[in-house]
Amino acid sequence: LSIHQFDSIDDAIAEARSVIQRHIDAKNPVKEKIKSTPNYNEPNEDASANLKVKMEAVRDSFDDMTEEQYGDWLDSLEFDEFIELIRLRENYAPYQNTISC
Repeated sequence: LSIHQFDSIDDAIAEARSVIQRHIDAKNPVKEKIKSTPNYNEPNEDASANLKVKMEAVRDSFDDMTEEQYGDWLDSLEFDEFIELIRLRENYAPYQNTISC
């Protein structure tokens, strides 16, 4: 690399740093950070609170939703909120079986 290839010394320094970083990355591949896997068997209070707010927002229109609107609503949930929705459904499933009999 020649300094004459760049518009300024700052551009040359930035390119040099980029080349050095690429060399370091190639020598030591970036390892994916392994996140601790959350225990989805345990309730997530934050996600549950967010889900309740979102459920309250559609409470009056829920029965009139089309399948597409319901699907869009489900898609709008964060993953942890969706897990809480499943947990909520599982908690009420035994009551539905008793009521329907």
